[in-house]
Amino acid sequence: MVYFDFISKNQRYLTAVKNVNDHIIFDMDFPKHWVIKDEYNNSEVYTIKLNNLPPSKNTDLQSVSFICKCKKENIDCVENVVDSIIEYNIIKDKKEELFTTKTNELKKIFNDNSLEELEDLEFIINGSKPIVNNPNTRYLYKIAYYLVVFNRNKLQKEINIYEKKYGKLTASDWGRIYQITKERFKKFG
Repeated sequence: MVYFDFISKNQRYLTAVKNVNDHIIFDMDFPKHWVIKDEYNNSEVYTIKLNNLPPSKNTDLQSVSFICKCKKENIDCVENVVDSIIEYNIIKDKKEELFTTKTNELKKIFNDNSLEELEDLEFIINGSKPIVNNPNTRYLYKIAYYLVVFNRNKLQKEINIYEKKYGKLTASDWGRIYQITKERFKKFG
């Protein structure tokens, strides 16, 4: 990576670049809650040193130095590690923020709905991605199942129950039923 690219990309965190005794030192300030995983500390190419910040500095930060021999491949390695640490922690922060938002949304769902409606609430996992579905999802799954196995009587019964409870099936509901049949009932052909 070109120095200018690295410096401009990380100027928010980079506090100094020094050349000392044939070593390059990148001094960086990260938020104190950021994690530097152990896997980054086990290198023969560079050293990571946690520094004590002077009392006048922001106490919400941690000062970290990345030290390596002044060789292109070593500097490139440090730059890649710094990029990985920053990316990992930014994603971690965004996930924590999203978790808080989704937790608040779920609290609102529980506060705004009756116990009967909440009993129909389902969490469906597609791959490793949890998805919260509307309370009517159970009925849509049943409709999709009976549609796939061609059981007209049970299909009509589930449609009647659904429409009595939630109103007429909409184009969006039929779209969800189609998606369910595609994703969940592939074995039926």
